[in-house]
Amino acid sequence: MFSGSMVIIPALYLLGGEVVSHYKGERDQTTILSRDPLACARQFEKQGAQFLHLVDLNTEDRGQKMAQQIARHTALQISYAGRLAEISLIRDLLEQGIFKVSLTQENEALAADALQEFGSQKICFTILAKRNFVEGKPNIEVVDYGKDLAEKGFEEIIFHDKNTEGTFHPNFDEADRLVLATSSKIYAFGGVGSMSDLEVFKNTGVAGVMVSRALFEGKISLRECLEFFLD
Repeated sequence: MFSGSMVIIPALYLLGGEVVSHYKGERDQTTILSRDPLACARQFEKQGAQFLHLVDLNTEDRGQKMAQQIARHTALQISYAGRLAEISLIRDLLEQGIFKVSLTQENEALAADALQEFGSQKICFTILAKRNFVEGKPNIEVVDYGKDLAEKGFEEIIFHDKNTEGTFHPNFDEADRLVLATSSKIYAFGGVGSMSDLEVFKNTGVAGVMVSRALFEGKISLRECLEFFLD
């Protein structure tokens, strides 16, 4: 999806028609950031964003419909990560204007078929992590999992450390290790709270950084970020 120097990508967590933040990924520590995801997307676009990452936390198709609505009413290139259990759901999203779909370890069984049907330009992978271990796979380290994903053909990997959500303390070290260990483009997601965080990520060689809560709390200006890290 992304090219050039480090890209700054606004991100929205969708739950029940709202934009939320979960502290360290815990559902019982939820903060509502906005009740209008489309308005948020439009504001990001107005500030100069070209891309938007959506994390669908819904268990039904409400988030998919919201993603499609955002795709219809903005020119943003949208990547979507959610609980997709069938290839047909990926196909529907792509046909309805979603630019790229991200799988996770929750639906990794679809990986081979998804890559074969849609290609690595339309399918990426999000590693949901707890520090340096893969969530749900406590004996597997993120770097080893990332190497395996790269070998399977994933050209873009999102490293999403859920332990950093809402903390404003990113996991720089693991992102750096992934960059060094794989041939894939690595995107860091979680914990960003300042411009200096972005500068540190820039030095790791990640292809991009996804930012969510910090944009809503005024810790980072999206417009300034986009201008600062522009080629």
